[in-house]
Amino acid sequence: GWVLVILSPLPGNPDGIRLLADRLDSTARRTAAITGVLARLRGSATWVSPAGEAFGARLGEVPPVLDAVSARLGGAAGPLRSLADAMEEAQRVVEGAVRDDSDGQATYAVLEDRAYALVCTGLGEDSPDVLVVRHLQREQLRVREVAQARHAAALERFREADRRCSATLRALSADALADSGLYRLA
Repeated sequence: GWVLVILSPLPGNPDGIRLLADRLDSTARRTAAITGVLARLRGSATWVSPAGEAFGARLGEVPPVLDAVSARLGGAAGPLRSLADAMEEAQRVVEGAVRDDSDGQATYAVLEDRAYALVCTGLGEDSPDVLVVRHLQREQLRVREVAQARHAAALERFREADRRCSATLRALSADALADSGLYRLA
């Protein structure tokens, strides 16, 4: 019997991932700049009231937290860009494989109709005309096999890139920030 294989495209928006990476990168830079401002403020400020002294004492706790935020956000940008590149490449290969597989399937069906028509005229399966059509059908099956293999390989390369990105992001969440546990639920 026939096994109908329909190849699926790879969903996702590489440009959206790159935009997120750019925003994380710029937020990391802004956070690092704020850390510098706070360090200069702490080093040069004189506090003359109990509230001011309490603020000054707490001000020293903020830069390490902002450094951790900056490191997490900035560290995520590169892996996300790599993931976007891998997604874009995989989508290109998958799109071509889907097209080739679909074309091969359609061509095979046309050839099957042609073989049926030839047999209906009284020609046997060993007729040269029918043998040519069967040969062309086998070629289309090979086209489909190659397309399906390209599709599977591209998806696996993307899944590997996704695993690398996920591992890096998970590692980045293992920092001094109190919300890190939320990122490690999966």
